[in-house]
Amino acid sequence: MEATPPLPEALTERWCAAIARRHSRRSFQDRPLAPHERDAMAAHCRTFRPFSAVRVVLLAEAPESLFAHRRDDRPTMSAVGRAYMGIMGSYGRISGAPAALAFAGELAPGAADARPDATAQGADAPDASLRSASRSDDSDFAIEELIGYVGEAAVLEAAALGLDTCWVAGFFSPGLTESLIGAGTGEMVFAVSPLGHAADTLSGKEKYVFQMGRPKKRLKLEHIALGLFSKDWPHWAVAGVRAVQTAPSATNRQPWRFRLDGDTIVLASNGPDTYGVSKRIDCGIAMLHFELGVRQAGRGGHWEPPDTGERLDVARWRPTAASRLV
Repeated sequence: MEATPPLPEALTERWCAAIARRHSRRSFQDRPLAPHERDAMAAHCRTFRPFSAVRVVLLAEAPESLFAHRRDDRPTMSAVGRAYMGIMGSYGRISGAPAALAFAGELAPGAADARPDATAQGADAPDASLRSASRSDDSDFAIEELIGYVGEAAVLEAAALGLDTCWVAGFFSPGLTESLIGAGTGEMVFAVSPLGHAADTLSGKEKYVFQMGRPKKRLKLEHIALGLFSKDWPHWAVAGVRAVQTAPSATNRQPWRFRLDGDTIVLASNGPDTYGVSKRIDCGIAMLHFELGVRQAGRGGHWEPPDTGERLDVARWRPTAASRLV
């Protein structure tokens, strides 16, 4: 089974500091990226490639039409989901972003045709989160969690540079984005993010969206990880879960759940997808935050496929031998 490569120590410190600075913003100042900001983000996208099938592409000039369309509006989406997405489409669109990041992944041959339409799954679809696109290199990781992991690394790097972002998986034009990045055969854009300097004050639409999504309301740690503060959980695992608590997720749903399994930690989704956005992307974001928290606590390890047979399980954190249950 493939394992995630270790993060360099310098990046761990840099991105841990960026977690506190990162806030999702949708309204931006009308000014382009400075040359040093553009070059730094381009260098990150070019060099941080822990998985060959996933890449982040910097669009130094992003047309406003990139954020002007919903990914899909199929009649098979539930009435509740369609109504919510309609409201979010009116009030939650990106405005004024000078640049963007595109999060793209390669699918296995034939996977794009076989993959169910995520956006066609309503909020009450029974098995949406159990379906995921497969990797092109036969890894046991699904592509969505790798998109979340690598994409959030770019988001945190942007925050470290003083730039603002916002994960967008439902309201963008995938066809236009794939054209702009020169997507290859079998490559799909799963999400995008605006990139730039946020407006000095929250716009009316941002206040509305934030009130709906309640972004400041975070789940309690013991809800994310049952029994977290018992004597059985090692301190480095508690540190990892703490780092996840403020991670971004679609509509602030925070679907990640952690459990202790022997001397490892298993990450799972809390159930089916909602509003046409894969919870595995959210869980991939959580994977990076957890790893940063663990490494900041002075422990090593790596993510690997869960190999549990449980359909909602996403990944397993295996600590290095010297750090197990310490």
